[in-house]
Amino acid sequence: MSTLIDQVKFSRRRVTAGESVRVQVIPTDTNADITINGIYGARQFVQFRNPGTYNIVVTAMLGEQVAQIAERIVVIDPKVGALPIPVIWATQDRYWPRLIVFSLPGSDENRSVIADYEWAFGDGTIGISQTGTIEHDYTDALGRDALYTTFDVEVTAHFTDQSST
Repeated sequence: MSTLIDQVKFSRRRVTAGESVRVQVIPTDTNADITINGIYGARQFVQFRNPGTYNIVVTAMLGEQVAQIAERIVVIDPKVGALPIPVIWATQDRYWPRLIVFSLPGSDENRSVIADYEWAFGDGTIGISQTGTIEHDYTDALGRDALYTTFDVEVTAHFTDQSST
């Protein structure tokens, strides 16, 4: 593929808006720093909110060497009547950088049918929220000497029992 990037694997190249694409980069040298769309980490899940054609840009850096590859992903509209797939937003506090706030845009619209959200933070811990927003501190999960660490975050919505109303 290139001098620093041996292989880039995608779980899919055509997804519905909101679905995740797993991107796995295999470098030719394990010391290379890898970014996917400018975010450090050789394995990431990428989501797109809107239909269209997007490029996922993979960059590998080692010393003065830089290699870059762009791959296209096609994002289509969901089927008519399908529930929207939530996009998880993550924001970092500039003064407390290990505290991440996760949110699901538009989750307030579903409050009448969703009882709660169960969050798996990717570090072995879980959290429950009544709304589509929760914060999590990753301090205990970070390696002391690691330049970057990635966590796969999942959220499950538990629906209310509509049959009793």
